[in-house]
Amino acid sequence: LRDAEIDAYGVDINQVVVDRCQARGLDVRAGDALVHLREVPEGSVRAVTSFHLVEHLSLDTLIGLIDAALLALKPEGLLILETPNPSNLNVGASSFYLDPTHIKPVHPQFLQFLLESRGFADVEVRYLHPEDVPRLEAEDLAGHHDDPSRAQALVDRINWALAGPLDYAVLARKAPPVAG
Repeated sequence: LRDAEIDAYGVDINQVVVDRCQARGLDVRAGDALVHLREVPEGSVRAVTSFHLVEHLSLDTLIGLIDAALLALKPEGLLILETPNPSNLNVGASSFYLDPTHIKPVHPQFLQFLLESRGFADVEVRYLHPEDVPRLEAEDLAGHHDDPSRAQALVDRINWALAGPLDYAVLARKAPPVAG
């Protein structure tokens, strides 16, 4: 963002991360994201991004973060929340738990629901970071000749569950003011 001449800064609770970012010339401040969002003037921020944070939060804190972001954002401001994709079974049942600070996986449909129910508009889920692993093909299944579309549907579900995107992001906008 700096290179594009867009005013931006980061907030992180981990001082080691803050120090590393500052050493690279980035504007990063030590602090708690929720506390920080509650301190910025209402309607003053064009975008709020959060990468791999929501899975570390309790439900109450996550709702607080969403509400604080909604207040901080300008009308039509953008919120982006990226988190591990638990609908990939390797992530949701295994690699997610390699980080002992993760509280629980957050399903994309649930995060979408939370954003919509707290007042965000134009909520969109984008799946990110596909794994580069071999995929199953319908021809790999015995008996696929009876109903090729059924075999393909099964293969698609297996591939999604075992080799789907590792992460997802939810993008949402603060609704514009109602003309009146």
